[in-house]
Amino acid sequence: FYADPFLFSNNGCDYCFVEDYDFISQKGTIRAFLLDENNFVDQGTVLEEPFHLSYPNIFNIGDEIFMIPESGANNDIRLYKCMNFPSEWVLYKKLIKNTFRLKKPLGVLLPNGLNFYLKA
Repeated sequence: FYADPFLFSNNGCDYCFVEDYDFISQKGTIRAFLLDENNFVDQGTVLEEPFHLSYPNIFNIGDEIFMIPESGANNDIRLYKCMNFPSEWVLYKKLIKNTFRLKKPLGVLLPNGLNFYLKA
């Protein structure tokens, strides 16, 4: 099933990124859809890891596009950089390791000037 939709515009086109959960593997991947006037055009799986991913949070810093999906199943918070929108993402940095030590999960990325804050 699809969950956690996240809308993002790039070059005049609107996209919807979602968690694509597979019941057999019990794992989510990130999938993208181009939002046309009358259709959702499937762009396929754009990010997959050996562990569960969900809630794709996508944002720009300058001309570059980044994503922080929920990756709690791997006990970390990862930043991915887009190399070819919307389909090619590479791990850019592990922002926080050992998140199992956090008392509650981190959620939304909030821009504040030149800084970004993770807020539960």
